[in-house]
Amino acid sequence: MPVVLYSAIRLVLLVVIWVVLLAFHVSGLLAFAIAVVLALLISYLAFRGPRDRAARYVQERAQRRGAGERRISASIDEDDAAEDAIVDAQRHDVPGADTDDAPGRPA
Repeated sequence: MPVVLYSAIRLVLLVVIWVVLLAFHVSGLLAFAIAVVLALLISYLAFRGPRDRAARYVQERAQRRGAGERRISASIDEDDAAEDAIVDAQRHDVPGADTDDAPGRPA
């Protein structure tokens, strides 16, 4: 999984830079902030291949989902529709609960 690999590379890079800075007696929070910035810059410049593979993976996955690939089961969609119907029915039963009026505005 390219996203996990790229994230792991960036995390290891961050930890290595942070430990090196701590070894040079840079204070903890400052060392962490510097490590974050350096890790971001180095990972952007040096790890283009893994970054591109991760981006391509995310894009392909989004396209598959947009093309109809479903992760959520149909029964969950049916439950949602049933709950929506109950809420809509309750709104129509309550006097003065008009869907055209914004909540909190006087009628």
